[in-house]
Amino acid sequence: MQADFTSLDPNVLITYGDGHPIDLYMYMRGEKKYIKLTNNDEQVSIVVQKFKNKGLKEVFMLTSEFEEFVKSVRNQLQEKIKKEKKNGNLEGQINAVANAREVFKKVIEQGDISKEHMELFNELALEVEEVIENTDVFDMYEKFKFSCTEEFIHGLMCGYISTAMAETFEWCSNAIVKNIVNASMLCDITLTEEDFQQMKSSMNTEKFSKKVIYHPIDVSVLLEKSSDQAIGPETLEIIRQHHERPNGKGYPSKINYQKISRLSAIYIVANYFTEKVFDASFREQHKMERIEYVIGQIKEKFYHGPFKNATLSLKNVFSVK
Repeated sequence: MQADFTSLDPNVLITYGDGHPIDLYMYMRGEKKYIKLTNNDEQVSIVVQKFKNKGLKEVFMLTSEFEEFVKSVRNQLQEKIKKEKKNGNLEGQINAVANAREVFKKVIEQGDISKEHMELFNELALEVEEVIENTDVFDMYEKFKFSCTEEFIHGLMCGYISTAMAETFEWCSNAIVKNIVNASMLCDITLTEEDFQQMKSSMNTEKFSKKVIYHPIDVSVLLEKSSDQAIGPETLEIIRQHHERPNGKGYPSKINYQKISRLSAIYIVANYFTEKVFDASFREQHKMERIEYVIGQIKEKFYHGPFKNATLSLKNVFSVK
């Protein structure tokens, strides 16, 4: 019987591989077989870094060992964050969180979410919330974009902007901030980098795969079916609605502003704003001009129902008239 393997980004093993004894493999496509990379006397992070430097994009472990690795990542996460905080290394903190999320993303891909899996997610989401609360993440885009996946950075930026928007309202609370941050880490979690680029590359949803179009529903359904329903209904609603539009021309449900919640409206505006500000033409030295231009576009598109106040809150965050 042929062994079953699970693939991981090399950065995950560079960050967390040393904390758990594990056999790692690379796949030789020409020979259609897996070759063992690690030996018992070698440090995993050093071995994987060496092969990554040579261009390796995927590392494999036996699927039968993946659950133990997930537990190991959860056990290591807090210690790594504590160490990076002590050293004043924000980039190290983000790296630890981003790679722990990559592990949770693999859990999502496999489709069976346990209580222990959700505990890992809750811990990494708490760290994201703390980073968002204490750091001007928006000014760190240029630094983070080279060390994390674009999908993760997009979610981090959306979480930062949408929580700042929500906090301009008197009705905002710690629970609401948590709902928004959770959504920012979950909205696009089923998408590969290729899926994410497809979604960004065109406004024409007819060119999208079914996976891309229906990912908001797929994520929410998967989380609702998890054995530990730790994700609240407000977060699930944001996930389901985060690609809808006030005119009903979004996806996947094509609902209009009358059926979109105020939290979803805030996240939708933040999502649109992040996508347009940090497109391929983004230049740090022209950031404020870009922000003002995109907010001008948003004022013309997002003004019905709850979107009116969402747009106003975005203007207030950046002090734009």
